[in-house]
Amino acid sequence: MRLVIFETTAEKQKGLIGLRLIPQDTLFIFPNIQSGIRFHARGVLEPFEIYFLDKDDNLFQTAQIIPPLGEIRTPIGTITVIEAKVGTLKKFGIMNIEKASSYAKK
Repeated sequence: MRLVIFETTAEKQKGLIGLRLIPQDTLFIFPNIQSGIRFHARGVLEPFEIYFLDKDDNLFQTAQIIPPLGEIRTPIGTITVIEAKVGTLKKFGIMNIEKASSYAKK
């Protein structure tokens, strides 16, 4: 598993833009994110999953973003955002995605 941490504003703004393929074994981490920030798929060439974590690193919402127009705002309580190729977290059993997805639908 490879971790890519976007710490600067410039890194966070670029995110996955321009990647030809999103690696299956990589998590792209955006720490210190405020609620209401927009994440989008413009410039990204394939769908990806986005995960929202709270201050205790609990996963509380997930979504799949579809290029080129897909976008989502970070929900209230978001502190960290993780982006990854579709199925990555489930494949590695890192987080309870089903629980987070069902919570997000409530």
